[in-house]
Amino acid sequence: MGSTSSNDLTLLVLVLSAVLGSKPSFAAFVSIDCGASDPYTDENQITWAGDDGYVQSGESQQVDQLYSVGHVLSTLRVFPTSGNSNCYTIGGLQNGERVLVRATFFYGNYDGQNSPPTFDLYFDGNLWITMTLSNYTENTYVFTEAIYIVSGTATSICLAQTMPNQIPFISSLELRSLGPDMYGHVGAKYFLSGANRATFAKQSVRYPDDPYDRLWTNYAAGQSAEILTSDAAIDVSTSEDQPPQAVLQNAYATTSTSLGPMLDTELPAGVGSVYVVMYFSEVTRLDSTQKRSIQIYIDNNPYLDPIIPPYGSVLEVSITNVVASLSTRFSVQATPDSSLPPLINAYEVYTILPYGRTGKEN
Repeated sequence: MGSTSSNDLTLLVLVLSAVLGSKPSFAAFVSIDCGASDPYTDENQITWAGDDGYVQSGESQQVDQLYSVGHVLSTLRVFPTSGNSNCYTIGGLQNGERVLVRATFFYGNYDGQNSPPTFDLYFDGNLWITMTLSNYTENTYVFTEAIYIVSGTATSICLAQTMPNQIPFISSLELRSLGPDMYGHVGAKYFLSGANRATFAKQSVRYPDDPYDRLWTNYAAGQSAEILTSDAAIDVSTSEDQPPQAVLQNAYATTSTSLGPMLDTELPAGVGSVYVVMYFSEVTRLDSTQKRSIQIYIDNNPYLDPIIPPYGSVLEVSITNVVASLSTRFSVQATPDSSLPPLINAYEVYTILPYGRTGKEN
């Protein structure tokens, strides 16, 4: 789950130009401006739909005028009546396809109460996440993502009140179809809930650089580290999860073989089983005297055999069904025979959750 201040809210509407040929041919690509009645086209020629055709309950509200926000966050839909009908339904899908759904929330003191609520979020009757918006300031937007398999030709995303006077709301809802082989290392009884997705590009990355419109947060170099830029065109065609070239052109590397990058997982409290994907690509063609050999570690335990990042392509390593806690560390280290420090180009972190979970109102 991610968040940012209102000064950065323009990122949310930066869905960027819709070039027809850049979208996967099978894709559903739905962007809903919750609380709005009419469609609008942003500066990048992306059309956001009002939510009238997707939801049958709730009330449209506007955020406090004190908050300068983009169009997509200026309205929200509020559900003051508890019940099971506070749902958005998105149709036109393919039975069995895997989708990424992103829900975004910006309280903006719309009700003048200075009290962001707590409520549950569901998809297709499965508890997805409890949104505790009181953990964030009023000028912060929060988004959460889930990757799951659709049963039937439609999916429903629902908001449920779990405590008195805690009124659910939503600011925007997005659905993106994924490729049939993407994120396939999770069992059929489980779905993925997003924790973090990182790149070391100069700026955050999303559509159209990523045709699946995943949000990649950019990270800077820390102490005793540097950001390297690749001099190759990177072929991603063999990577199961299809990372965009834009997130692989830069890599985070330490300045010494004795140091290794540690992943910022942003895992939630409680955690459990996790799904981590790491992407590696060599930034320059090495000569015969150079070697970059990397060992992945979970805490102090090596995971799989050492790897050598390929030049001009990408090596994807998936860590699945590992039980983690907030103290679990995922890192990469140089092997003893490596002449170059370790690097990593991008990574994704998810928690693995079972279908069929229910919440307090059940």
